[in-house]
Amino acid sequence: MKTVVLLFHPDMQHSLVNKRLVEAAGQKRSVTIRDMYALYRGQPIDVDAERRILMNADRVVLQFPLKWYDAPTLVQRWKEAVFDDYWLHSGKGGQSVLANKELLLAVAYSEPSYDFTKNGKYRTTIDELLKPFQVLSIHLGMQFCQPFTIYELDDLQKSSKEYAEMIVKEDLPIQK
Repeated sequence: MKTVVLLFHPDMQHSLVNKRLVEAAGQKRSVTIRDMYALYRGQPIDVDAERRILMNADRVVLQFPLKWYDAPTLVQRWKEAVFDDYWLHSGKGGQSVLANKELLLAVAYSEPSYDFTKNGKYRTTIDELLKPFQVLSIHLGMQFCQPFTIYELDDLQKSSKEYAEMIVKEDLPIQK
């Protein structure tokens, strides 16, 4: 299975969690890692290259830190540039060119997980915050995998190993 990790971290130099996750994932042979801020900070997105990468992958991982309860701004800019309905539905019989590929989110957040419960500080869950990505996957014809989420004070060594194993695992749980 070919997996591409699209890393959207605006400040990798000061990252602890995402840096460790990427290092662990990079040790897997079938994984390609793309640092999207290194490629596109202040630069136009190479739409054709990004589409080729998506079409050649079996699993697409969007990895990012949760900033102000959302993905970093480059994620939205990338989605708006790359996803176009004419391109998406140019497959056989109008089928999505990304049909049946997997979309996995890897999200790091800096507040305790108990704050993200129905009775917690924010009265919402991480899954609810990430719901727009699940809707996007439906539109794209992709299978939405159960997200990998990590609180920054979790056991980072253990979590990074689990992440590296997860992104290459054949049968990830699909969220319905």
